[in-house]
Amino acid sequence: MIDATPADRPYATAGCPSASAESALAATAWEELPHFCTGRHGVPDTPEILGAVLAAEPWRRARAVEDLYRLLLNGERVFPATAPAAVVVVRLLDDPRTLAEGRWGRRPGRRSLRAELLNWLATFADIARRGAEDGAGTALDLVAARAVRPMLHDRVACFRDDDDPSVREAARRSRPRPCCWTTPLSPRSYRGARTPFARCSP
Repeated sequence: MIDATPADRPYATAGCPSASAESALAATAWEELPHFCTGRHGVPDTPEILGAVLAAEPWRRARAVEDLYRLLLNGERVFPATAPAAVVVVRLLDDPRTLAEGRWGRRPGRRSLRAELLNWLATFADIARRGAEDGAGTALDLVAARAVRPMLHDRVACFRDDDDPSVREAARRSRPRPCCWTTPLSPRSYRGARTPFARCSP
C-alpha cells in the first residue's frame, strides 16, 4: 500500500487528470511480475518499493528511488514488473508529497522527488525504445513497456510548464517527439540510463 494517510490521498492537481496509484497497485498481480532480484533475501518486492516512494522519512524515499533504478531498470533493461511500476509512478506525480526535495543517487545537487520520478520515467522510455536484440529486455517485456508509453506521455505532459525548472526539464526529457513513444530506435539513438547497481543486494 502507498505510504499515506487518508487525508493525504487526493492525487489530482489543476490541469492533470485524477488517478489512483493505489488502485493500480491493488489491480496488479505483482507475484507474477518479477524485477531483477525478486525472491532474493532482504530485497524488497515491487509493491514495497512503490509504497516507500512517498514515505515520510527522507532516507526511505531515497532508497525507494534507488531501488526503482537498480531493480526495475537494472543493466539498462526492463523486467516484467517495470511497465506496471511505471504506471504507478506516473500516478504519483501529482501527489503534493512529491514536492519534497532531496539528493537522489549519484545525481548532483538537490531536486524534488517529482523531478526525480520524471527522470526515472524518462530513463524507462529511453530503454523501451530499444530492441530485445540490444539487451533491453525480453520481447514480451518490451511490448508491455511500449504499450504503457502513450498513457505516460499524456500524464507527463501536465508538468512541461511546471514552476520548478528541474520538473520542467525532466518532463520535457520524459516526453520525446511522439514517434519515439511508438517506434523502437537503433542502439545509436540510445543515450544510456543511470543504473549504477548490477548485483542483487539488500
